[in-house]
Amino acid sequence: MKNITFIAFLLLSAFSYGQIIIGTGKTLPSSTSVSLEFGTENKGILLPYVDSESAVTAAVAGTIIFYSTDQNAKVKLKDSWKDLTVDTSG
Repeated sequence: MKNITFIAFLLLSAFSYGQIIIGTGKTLPSSTSVSLEFGTENKGILLPYVDSESAVTAAVAGTIIFYSTDQNAKVKLKDSWKDLTVDTSG
């Protein structure tokens, strides 16, 4: 039974994509490097907003928030929050 489940998983995985396309009417993204693609309309991502980084407990690395006090986006690194809005380091 485990072998059948594994084979079914492999077959389904072969036909799935890691990209998400919203509002374009297309089934494939414009580029293979695109993870999330929107149509030509005004669309975007709404980030959760907080008044303080400390209010976000148990955040894992990669969590993105909108810090409403400073009006900027931040991403959780291993031990700190990195400001994405004012990053001149590239």
